[in-house]
Amino acid sequence: MRMFPSTLFMILCWSLAALLSSCATFQSRPRAIAETVQQAQSQVALGDYKKALALFAVADDRFGHDPALQQHYVRTGDRIRSAADMAFQQGVFSQAGGIYHILLESGITGRRFQEPLSFDTAYLRGRIGSCSKALMELGLVKYREDDLEGACSIWNKVLAFDPGNKAVTKALRTTNKQRQRLKNFNSAAK
Repeated sequence: MRMFPSTLFMILCWSLAALLSSCATFQSRPRAIAETVQQAQSQVALGDYKKALALFAVADDRFGHDPALQQHYVRTGDRIRSAADMAFQQGVFSQAGGIYHILLESGITGRRFQEPLSFDTAYLRGRIGSCSKALMELGLVKYREDDLEGACSIWNKVLAFDPGNKAVTKALRTTNKQRQRLKNFNSAAK
């Protein structure tokens, strides 16, 4: 196959352009990773844990599980878990449950990291269950005090982070029926 000088020149130009493009991408990679880390840390400081974890997940996929990025990702996941643990220890179960739910839904525990996380899926599910149980009991106290609105308010908080909780769903259904009966009784008595 005989190549004409102009064809050979065009092939060389395309090759050089591709090489320069890959070098520019390689040079911008550390900058893009640093920007991602900074953006994610800003979101954590604002309390938007979901967005921070989403930023890391996208970057982790984009940059092929870069070790430096993953180190920040793991540390951020651990920091968020610590915030949830602190809320749990302080008895702020709706906040703790919400944060554990965000971690679980983010898929962070399903990723392969070089440095392990300080928690796993079982830990998050267990903590969500503990938060649900504590709030269920608080709701029952309100219910027994005839504070049906308070009970429903607490139980609705559970469903925000544990939407499949059948006991809470049943308690809400029963309480709402009772509230409706009381409303009808009070309307008929007037």
